[in-house]
Amino acid sequence: IIYPRYVVASQDNNLKAYARNVPGTPVLYLHKRSPTLEKPSEASSGLVEENARTRYFVLALKRKAS
Repeated sequence: IIYPRYVVASQDNNLKAYARNVPGTPVLYLHKRSPTLEKPSEASSGLVEENARTRYFVLALKRKAS
């Protein structure tokens, strides 16, 4: 699955909450005068883990076929 690439920069809490549910979407906001990038959301972390498992499974199948 290929997802579009977005970066959300907002002070709106509702928009940030929505963006956290979109896998792979980093959320950026200002803390005083400094831009702050949030840590990856659960949706993003779950997507990364799922992709890693899929790649591992595909590699294992290729090795067995060789």
